[in-house]
Amino acid sequence: MNFLGHAVVAQHGSDAFLLGNLIADGVKGALPTSGWPSDVIDGMRCHREIDAWIDHHPAVMALKTRVPPATRRVAGIGLDMIWDHFLARDMLDPSLQVPELQPALMDRVYDTLTEHEALIPPAMKPMFEALVRERWLESYARYTTTCHAIGRIGLRLRGENRLQQLTPWLIREQALLEETYHELWPDLLRRATAVKGG
Repeated sequence: MNFLGHAVVAQHGSDAFLLGNLIADGVKGALPTSGWPSDVIDGMRCHREIDAWIDHHPAVMALKTRVPPATRRVAGIGLDMIWDHFLARDMLDPSLQVPELQPALMDRVYDTLTEHEALIPPAMKPMFEALVRERWLESYARYTTTCHAIGRIGLRLRGENRLQQLTPWLIREQALLEETYHELWPDLLRRATAVKGG
């Protein structure tokens, strides 16, 4: 999951717990045991557990066998953003009214990042400033925008832009990806309901 997916899982916790889920990728190495508020650390732990859970979910593992071989090493990055697309699309669809997917969660993410800016790792601050300023979470609801964003992330990786190479497959296999999302979503929802951190 990307930012929105982690926010959905973390939404029952405190803002500090939510923040930990959002910034966890910027904290490398072993999980901190001090130097952060305890709720933030718990959020980081939750983020890592969810990442491992998603990566080993049977539906995701089966999907990765269908990804073009040259892009499999980075496919997880692209898939994480694709899941956020479907979450954002459903969250902004007034006809669905899913309790766990309320648009107010997007505003809570923006507010949390703004109010706790001092706790954001320095390397992540420019990205989060842009995320808040440009309201990235809403833009994830547009599939082509999400695919283009995936290609741009690939510019930050070393070597060939494998994520850019992945995007034609993502566009072509949108129906397959949505089918996988619908397999994944009920399990994620149960996971989100169980997580009450912070």
